[in-house]
Amino acid sequence: MDSVPSGWHSYASYPLRALCWLLLSPPLLDEHAPCWHGAALNPVLQFPRLWQRLQSDPAAVQAELDAFLAEKPVRRLGLYAEQLLAFALQTEGLAFRRGVQIHNEKGITAGEFDFLLAANDGYRHIELATKFYLCRQHQPDAGLMQFLGPNLADALGLKIPKMLRQQMQLGQTALARSVLDQPVFSAAAMIKGWLFYRPHNADVHTPGLHPQHARGLILTMGELAALQEPACLLPKMAWLAPAICPESEVRTGAECLPFLQAEWQKQEAPYMLAILKEQNGQWLESGRAMVIPDSWAEKAITAELALQRQSESMA
Repeated sequence: MDSVPSGWHSYASYPLRALCWLLLSPPLLDEHAPCWHGAALNPVLQFPRLWQRLQSDPAAVQAELDAFLAEKPVRRLGLYAEQLLAFALQTEGLAFRRGVQIHNEKGITAGEFDFLLAANDGYRHIELATKFYLCRQHQPDAGLMQFLGPNLADALGLKIPKMLRQQMQLGQTALARSVLDQPVFSAAAMIKGWLFYRPHNADVHTPGLHPQHARGLILTMGELAALQEPACLLPKMAWLAPAICPESEVRTGAECLPFLQAEWQKQEAPYMLAILKEQNGQWLESGRAMVIPDSWAEKAITAELALQRQSESMA
């Protein structure tokens, strides 16, 4: 890892920062935690050629990445992350297949491999996920079920076990073996993202999570209005890497409120905010938060109960 570019946080190019963040940031999950029962998490992927090129000529890598992304623009954050990983693998000269769908005899999609890396004895399956969840009120015995998605439709405690139970086992199914030209000899989940906590719970630890996972705060509208630090609102496609914001987009917390209130007239969902500091003429992210509408916390209580019942029915 000695050749990893140490200054990637300050790259002006967001795609380049997002690429480095995806490959270098701590994972969400602790693969050694007993709750994962030895599941294959956090695959080790080496990119010495990419790091060397970033050290010697980052502008050339940026141009290649921009061209790669422009070939097939996407609007979903998960697909954007997949494009970044595909670029890294391609730059490294690795042979791989991406987005390989498995269909049953009726033509219905039974599953999909995010990445199949070619090796001498078959394929290495890498499943990539980027997750963003909010912990409304941390309770030591509530585990990962207390981490809710922004839309309140799922919980981390449901999403991850389902991923490990279904998607990670796809390569061992008879259907996949009958379709692929080589066997899948290993599978691992690469899960990155951010988890958000109320300020008084910002440093809590939950078993199963990586101790160094990326963290942010949950702020109410009142807390945003009182925020002293400069800030910048982030659209969803900018949720991965730490932000560098142009001065024209820097606001006080109170100045962010009218925009959020207008957005919440269309859809009441948490909105990402970068908290900034000025350094060498740049506005760099020093922390981040999810700002919640006033109705979200009450809805989260109802959603958490419903998701807990769903979890118990699947046990």
